[in-house]
Amino acid sequence: MKNKLLTVSILIALVLGACAYEMITIDNVFKDSCEIIDSMSDLERQNKKDELLEASDKLYQLWGKKMPILSMFVQHEIVDEIEQSIAIIKSSVEQDDSDTFQTEITRAAIQIQSLRDTEFPYIENIL
Repeated sequence: MKNKLLTVSILIALVLGACAYEMITIDNVFKDSCEIIDSMSDLERQNKKDELLEASDKLYQLWGKKMPILSMFVQHEIVDEIEQSIAIIKSSVEQDDSDTFQTEITRAAIQIQSLRDTEFPYIENIL
């Protein structure tokens, strides 16, 4: 009986630890991505092309690095859509396509916010 209780306690601790790790990871990616996206919008308005290109590379690398971790916890379609938007952002910056950049940066920001909102244990997500 004690072994079963210990096993159950360990499994519950592992599940809670994995959930906490998921929330922390998603929150960190959300904060980092939004910070970069906000700076990219400012850089685009100020017409600083070189810095904008660096920021787009930084955002692309952030998602490239975090994609495997996020894919373990979140539906692949959601993460794939965000990654696609980020790739289009990078391409539009390289091609100096301001209209596509504005569209995709807005789309990516909304998708990242939606990812965070749907994965956190808010009362509306539980009910």
